[in-house]
Amino acid sequence: MKDDAPLPDAVPHKRRQVETLLDRHIAMWLASPDITPSERRRLQAEKDRRKALTPEDRVVVLVGREGMTPQQRARMAELVAGATSVAKGCSPDVVKTADRVVATPKETQEPVRKDTGVWAMIRYAKHRRLPVSVIMPDGSTN
Repeated sequence: MKDDAPLPDAVPHKRRQVETLLDRHIAMWLASPDITPSERRRLQAEKDRRKALTPEDRVVVLVGREGMTPQQRARMAELVAGATSVAKGCSPDVVKTADRVVATPKETQEPVRKDTGVWAMIRYAKHRRLPVSVIMPDGSTN
């Protein structure tokens, strides 16, 4: 279905017609004050139905205090595309909520003894058996 299809003149009355609407059209109508309460309920129900069908993909991006290199930033954007939610942090409480983790450490190798920072959270995420993608400073993934 085309993403740039024109907005229909009125909200369809049939459930099957509402199911074929674009998400963008539903959002535009729900933002409009000109629709009736029954149309609003019908559109909200369809929006909720679609959201329930979409699997959750919560991504946590681990970034140190020093930030990311441009190469890491570009690769990170590719890896988090399509995620339903993205959180940035470097703490266990944030990692616990993730379905997968993308890490951007400043070091190319894990330090021998370090109990804080990005590498510690990478170890914690692996301990929790989460999928972890490590983006090195040059943009390569590990």
